[in-house]
Amino acid sequence: MLEFLTLITASISFAQQSLLPSFQSVKTPVSIEKQIAPTPSKTNSDGFAISHKSIVNETLNTIVADNIWQTLNHLTSYPNRSATEQSGLDAAKWLKTTFESMAIDYDRKDTKAFFVNTGWYKQPSLVTVIGKDLKSSAIIIGAHMDTPDGKMPGADEGSGAAIIMEAARVLLESKTQFKHPIYIVWYGAGNRDFAGSQYVVQYFEDHLIPVKAVINLDKTGYRTHAEDATMWVYNDFTDIKLTEYIRQLIKTYVHAPVDSSTCNYKCSDHAIWNEQKISVGFSSESSLKEINPYIGTSSDTMDYLNLEHMTNFCKLALAFAIELASD
Repeated sequence: MLEFLTLITASISFAQQSLLPSFQSVKTPVSIEKQIAPTPSKTNSDGFAISHKSIVNETLNTIVADNIWQTLNHLTSYPNRSATEQSGLDAAKWLKTTFESMAIDYDRKDTKAFFVNTGWYKQPSLVTVIGKDLKSSAIIIGAHMDTPDGKMPGADEGSGAAIIMEAARVLLESKTQFKHPIYIVWYGAGNRDFAGSQYVVQYFEDHLIPVKAVINLDKTGYRTHAEDATMWVYNDFTDIKLTEYIRQLIKTYVHAPVDSSTCNYKCSDHAIWNEQKISVGFSSESSLKEINPYIGTSSDTMDYLNLEHMTNFCKLALAFAIELASD
């Protein structure tokens, strides 16, 4: 399928130019050809509408921001979450156990959690689903869980993983009956040529699971300026209509400013879905040039993150899931 990453230095100056942390890439068994121009995506269904304001707003009020912080606090307690290390596998197992425990706590019988292996890497991707018996097209919320090698707390690297766990909890607590299954996916080996998302996309294709829309939430905790709540959407390697829809979700439900940026290369897991012409959007903490300068270093700690910013992305994830899964 896909191959994209080259050798990247560990300098902070370069990390500012990339959504990817600094590390030496390892080729995956899946072949990917690097491309500079984005591949157009198919827009699924009859379009994307905002038509469930009451239930979305009611659900957003049940977010517990401290849960996001505590999840991230645990994720940063590992020496790293590298796909090649036992700690990376342990982090994946902890996420799976956490989701399964919440499903039990909320007496949910319609869920499933399983690993999708990531080639020879120790760390798998975690795929969970709410509404496992629904045969309609899937709504997918995803973020990567891993870090590079070395001493890597990976706070902002794990910010997306933390917010989608709280989104999962809120959805599990909700009694809303959805028309589409909602998949929450923690990609393994994102720092390794996006190996995790490659295998996840392949899993969906192999099992003939139709997909309505995907959102990728990568690096959601850093603000360039503490008072600047702007949320960013990316215009390349994404679906144009879905990206505009995400902008409208932010304006409608988060009430935060929204701006746009481009990567000009395959900078995160959304590019893998886009490669297969599946409707995908990507939202992140800042523009590419103002991305967290500590990404990919031992200084990527929670000290530099903003809980309000992460909570806003959790709101976006939930609005995306509820609106699209309800039609």
